[in-house]
Amino acid sequence: QTVANGTRSIAAASVTGFETLVADGAGTLALTDGTHAYQNVAMNGGNLSLGAGAALTAGTVVFDGAANRFSLASGATATGAINGGAGVDTVALTQGANTTRNLSSLNLIGFEQLASAGAGTLVIDSNPGLQSVTLDGGTTTLASGITLTAPISGGTGAETVSLLGTLNGALDLGAGDDRLIMAAVTNGTGARSGGTGTDTLEFRTAGTAAAPAVFNGQGYAGFENL
Repeated sequence: QTVANGTRSIAAASVTGFETLVADGAGTLALTDGTHAYQNVAMNGGNLSLGAGAALTAGTVVFDGAANRFSLASGATATGAINGGAGVDTVALTQGANTTRNLSSLNLIGFEQLASAGAGTLVIDSNPGLQSVTLDGGTTTLASGITLTAPISGGTGAETVSLLGTLNGALDLGAGDDRLIMAAVTNGTGARSGGTGTDTLEFRTAGTAAAPAVFNGQGYAGFENL
């Protein structure tokens, strides 16, 4: 397929019996409607998107050295090693309401940016070397035992972020009425900001009356409710 610009869509039922899929050009190849099975997928210069409920099964998906974007709509899945290649590459995930996606369900290599959107939940339970995370609505959980060294930025929607693991990087929830849930008063480095809107800071610590968790407000700003 050649996608010089814009978007070209392929429904699973329309292409069968091919072992290799090659897309050339700077545009976006969109896989829709059903299961797409290949041994290898090569993305030369462009972006790849999976529509709602679509599935991609491949031994390898390899992007070239451009700044590529791999997008999954709510309910879309991908099986196989997905290599972003050189360049600053983005994995963009959408979770619909009442759905949950675990980042570990994707075998990601070489993706520097994560963008999450939708009213559902994303669980960051693996770290493929991310350098930045952007959020637009929904709930995002950094799982216990995971260390993320990257800033997290919220958008205009209402985000809920639960830090059960360690975040070494600034967190700014941006606009909207957001909520930050902390498993400890300090679990990493970097400032924690609620941004604009009416924002809530919630602690779910293991403190007791004999050994309370001590919070003095240092490193936190922009939260209206505690």
